[in-house]
Amino acid sequence: MAAIDALSAGARKVLLETLVAIAWADREITPEEKQAVAGALTALGLVLPHDRGAGNLESGPLPLNSLAYGSLSQRERELIYLCALWMTGVDAEEHPAERSLLAQLASQLEISAERTQRLASIARKISSSLVPARESWWRFFDALVVQAARLLAEEEGQVH
Repeated sequence: MAAIDALSAGARKVLLETLVAIAWADREITPEEKQAVAGALTALGLVLPHDRGAGNLESGPLPLNSLAYGSLSQRERELIYLCALWMTGVDAEEHPAERSLLAQLASQLEISAERTQRLASIARKISSSLVPARESWWRFFDALVVQAARLLAEEEGQVH
């Protein structure tokens, strides 16, 4: 499985726009955030250079309430939240504005406070198992999404 297989086409675009919003939360785009968004763009198969296109950092973020979260499955929403958690740490600095945006995102995604804590635990587990490959952001992002999707699927299997 690859990241492109873990999410529907619509969810991939929403995920990328969410990552852009997180990157812009502190109003400063770092080189790591630029590389992370470019890596996600590649891993998600969303290379759209000729239009506003998903992941266009220069255009600024779209408001979270303008993104189509309601049409996504619960698993897709949770994957988006996990990836947003990852994005807050890409530049090794979590800004208060990023934390605030994460809280807004959880609300938009209809993820409870208890569930966000569980997803944060999953994100830490994934982060500890992945070796950052800064020279290959797309591979790292791909591995992140694949592991997150597997862990969420395992949880679903235990619940049902």
